[in-house]
Amino acid sequence: MRRRDSPRPHALGRAVRDFLYHQPYLAIAVAALLALTVYQALHNDLEVRDARGRTMLIRSAEQGDRSEVQRLLALGAEVNAVDNCHWSALMKAANGGHLAVVRALLGHGADLHVRDKGGYTALMVAASNGHAEVVRLLAEQGADVDASDDGLRWSALIWAAKEGHLDTVRVLLQHGAAVDLQDSDGNTAIMRAARNGHSAVVRALLAAGASTTLRNGHGQTARELARAAGHPAIARVLAPSHAG
Repeated sequence: MRRRDSPRPHALGRAVRDFLYHQPYLAIAVAALLALTVYQALHNDLEVRDARGRTMLIRSAEQGDRSEVQRLLALGAEVNAVDNCHWSALMKAANGGHLAVVRALLGHGADLHVRDKGGYTALMVAASNGHAEVVRLLAEQGADVDASDDGLRWSALIWAAKEGHLDTVRVLLQHGAAVDLQDSDGNTAIMRAARNGHSAVVRALLAAGASTTLRNGHGQTARELARAAGHPAIARVLAPSHAG
């Protein structure tokens, strides 16, 4: 008895094609299933994490690679994913001063209010590093300029003043930062600036109405801190006859 040959591959392909042609709804369902499978596989690859919990998007944002960030966002990368320390891509970009990356992430819905495990926000880390234009953009988009961390209770203004970042101090003041917020030790922005010898920052804070009579937890005023730290010129600026 002659054995019947199995269908040739091209004949089988034509059969499947003809079947789907006559079953259009089934064809659409198969195509959708295939597309979903491809999307899920791709999305899973995008969210693979390294030992520090960073996704591809978080790493690219940290490196300031705008083209790669835009590519990953277009592919559907999770914009608000966080690493092991609860840092998002936006926080990484803000920390590095990568303005174009920050703008791209915000355009895809990055959350301004994400906090890391210590309570720091993207605006706070940008301010602490003196990235004035990043601070400006975040503030314009609605970031809380008076947010403070969970431990030291330092606001963005206190950080910028302490580090002597004059342009950042000015941006924060322009966006309504509270000038006399006190940290966990009772120090204000002008106290931190005075202690560290940042005379231009001290003058900017004075012009914004910073108090020279407030005392920290140790009973010291900004003037006394400046004098104790060896900054007599700043102490003179903070004397009542000058500051008032």
